[in-house]
This record gives sequence, C-alpha cells and structure tokens, in this order.
Amino acid sequence: MNARWQALKQYAAQYHLDALILGEPDDVQYFTSVGAGWLLMLKHRPHLFVFPHEERLIRSRVTGVEIVVASPHRMWSVIADHLAKGPHVRVGYTPGLSQKHFAQLTQLLYARERHCQMVLLDDFKRALRGRKDASFLEEIRHSCRVADQAYERVLTLAEEGMTEQQLAGEIEYALRRYGAERYAAPTMVSSGPNTTYPHTWPTDRSFRQGDLLVVDFSPQVGCGYADFSRTLILGRAEQAHKSAYEVVLRARARALSLLQPGQLLQRVHAEARREIIRSGYGRYFVHALGHAIGGGPDLSDQDEGVVAPGQVFALEPALYIPGWGGFKVEDVVFIEAKGPRVLTKSRTDLVEL
Repeated sequence: MNARWQALKQYAAQYHLDALILGEPDDVQYFTSVGAGWLLMLKHRPHLFVFPHEERLIRSRVTGVEIVVASPHRMWSVIADHLAKGPHVRVGYTPGLSQKHFAQLTQLLYARERHCQMVLLDDFKRALRGRKDASFLEEIRHSCRVADQAYERVLTLAEEGMTEQQLAGEIEYALRRYGAERYAAPTMVSSGPNTTYPHTWPTDRSFRQGDLLVVDFSPQVGCGYADFSRTLILGRAEQAHKSAYEVVLRARARALSLLQPGQLLQRVHAEARREIIRSGYGRYFVHALGHAIGGGPDLSDQDEGVVAPGQVFALEPALYIPGWGGFKVEDVVFIEAKGPRVLTKSRTDLVEL
C-alpha cells in the first residue's frame, strides 16, 4: 500500500495540486482497503471522511490515514473546513465526484472566501491503476477463478424452459458462492433474438431448442474484477453458427498474437477488426475490441497508447447479427514482459447443450 500512496503523491505533484479528493468507492478502496467515505489528500497527508455509523468498522481496517467523522448533513461542510484551513489553491477531483457533491463543495468554499481552482483528473485511473501491482493482480486472478467456476455451473444448469432471469440468478449465486464480494457490472444473460444486442438485461424469455445463449458476468474481489463472456447453443449448432463463431475466435487469436509490449493499441484493434472484415462480417462488429480492467488504456481505435507490461484487458471480439444471433467471447488478459497471459481459463468453443 505504501507504493500506492507514493504514486498518488507523485501524481499530485505532477499536476501541482495542493489537495486531491476521491469519492468513487473503488478509488477509495484502492488506497485504504475500504470502499467507503471520501478520501482527501492535503499536502500529501491523507484524510478519510466517514459517517458515524461507519467509524468503528473503518478504524478497525484502516491504518496510516486520519479518520474524520461527520454526520451526513455536515459532511461537505467539514470537508470544506479542512480545505479552507490551508493554502489549497489547486484541488484535484476525479469523475467519481458527483455533480451534486461538486456543487456543494464549491459553494461551501466560496462561502468561506476560498476561491480554489478545481481540476478534473479524467486520466486518474489510467495513470494510477494502469499497471497492476502484485496485490491488485492477485485480486484480478481471484476474480477470474471465480468466473471460471461459475461458468462450469452454467454448463450444468442451462436447459430448455429455463428463463434468462433464472439463469442470471443462478450465475450470481455461484459467483457469491465461489468468492465474489460483489459484481463489477450487471449480469447479462441473453437468448435467441436477444443475443443480437451488445448490452441487454435478463428477461423472462424461456430458452428454446436451437437458441444461442450469451452469458456475460463480472465477479469482483477487492478492487480487482473479471469480465467474462461465452456463447452456447441449445442443441446442435448449424454450420452457419460454427462459421460465424470461428470468425470471432480468429479475431481473438489475431489480437492475442499482437498483444506484445510496445505494440500500438490501435493496431491491435484494427488487425482484429480486419480479420472480421475479411470474413464478411465487418458490419456486425460494433464496439471496441476490449477495455481496461481496473483502469488503464482500452483496446480501441480511439486510444493512442501502447501495450505495456502490467496492463490488464478484457478482450471481447463479438458479432451481433440482427434477426439471427450474437456471438461473443470475452477473457481477461494480463500483459507480461514476454507477452499476453489469458487469466480466464474456461473453454472457448461453441458449447452445444
């Protein structure tokens, strides 16, 4: 944890910040091990502002941070008081600070005749959490193991007549059972025509023979999480299903061959997309090739960064073909000095149930 604090101090110095406030639970947890309260760095000294009912638990888990207790209706007044005590001219904040709280804080500072320059730190996660330290990586690995175990349950449970909502419930039960503390994103289960949407939610639609099924879930342990997807089919797959799915797997393989330190992220995305276009399915790949896990650059045509050791990506090539079906495989990939290591170990074939 000391290395994280040092990195935070260096980041504040880079932006010439007199103070820095973090309000997103994952950011607070990353530095304190508890995802509660508001973390304020004042000239490199951390303060954690918490509610009275949280104090006892937080004091038992957090060390090296000054705990400040305030009631809900007084919280932002107390934070403003601390900022007003010193020459805090430049105050950094992350997108995790809501508009409501931002407005409260700036109004309270103005009332105290403190005209601070508020600096939005939109690169915070990328800069501080892009390269994973050992403890962060172990939380991600743990989450990946949970995802793999839950998928094994999916293979034994999914059957004709079950609804999307029922399978989603079984997945979430399995994730908790195998060690997930929470879910980094809503669990998605889609079937038949619903698989053609990149982002959906479980409905009461019942599975039917011949249906494609797409499951997508994100167990989280600590600050680390997995983002995992697989495609299955109820019954025998037709050749057209197999052909479309093979395109997704070829795009995945092409991306993995290019995920080497120093490679342009845009090139990884472009080459995987080119593989799909060559197969005639280009218009059905409608989102980025992947995104960062826990902060960092994304695998997209918009990111001008490079692949670097310590990064972790969710690699998710997919096809969404209106009126027919969706095909998706998503894995967590860690970048080592020698190249990519896939942390989710589940089988990637089109499973016939």
